[in-house]
Amino acid sequence: MKHIPLALLCGALAITGCTGRFQDDFEVDTVGAAPDVAPDGMPDDQIFVNTFSGGSVVVTNSSPIAGAQSLEFGGPTGQFGPTAYMYAEEIADTSEEVSAFWMGRLSDDASVRINFFTGHFTDIVVVLLEDGDIEVNGAVVGTYTPNQVHTISMSANPATDRFSFAAAGAVSPGSSTSGPVSNPGSFPQSNIGLVVELTSGGTYVMDTVRMSEDNP
Repeated sequence: MKHIPLALLCGALAITGCTGRFQDDFEVDTVGAAPDVAPDGMPDDQIFVNTFSGGSVVVTNSSPIAGAQSLEFGGPTGQFGPTAYMYAEEIADTSEEVSAFWMGRLSDDASVRINFFTGHFTDIVVVLLEDGDIEVNGAVVGTYTPNQVHTISMSANPATDRFSFAAAGAVSPGSSTSGPVSNPGSFPQSNIGLVVELTSGGTYVMDTVRMSEDNP
């Protein structure tokens, strides 16, 4: 698997001294199948997919974002869009800042919601990409260009109950924000993760997913 060096990841997330808790580039997974439950990364990180209401979540080698393979969400065809649940391994010190990073490409007829969560799906930050807008915790903070690659990074600090968010690549200048986390009474807990759901039509391609803990 092709990994981003941890120092580069921490730089992308504006962090020094972070420790990876999840990493997946989908390079060793089977093309045309769901991603491996146990990624070739941290010892205890996991991915599960849900397509019971239609659509698909499969590894693709068609126009990958990085390397030879990426993860593609397609559909949806039912009440709930195809979804991936990405669980990072357990946090060593829950007083430390936690972070997430990924690369993505959304087709012009699609929308996607990404929830950065703690505990049992308790949201910290919710990102919605829809109709060209980047929405974070309910507020539009910028725009993205469909069919072009963007990168998204965010962090959440339990000492202040605040988050920072930044998008780069094919996005409008200054597509960033900060503010109070959702559900501060439930943050922090011993784990973090991402829920990625394609919420309408088209495709979302995702790559180089990372989650980390600062200075464990």
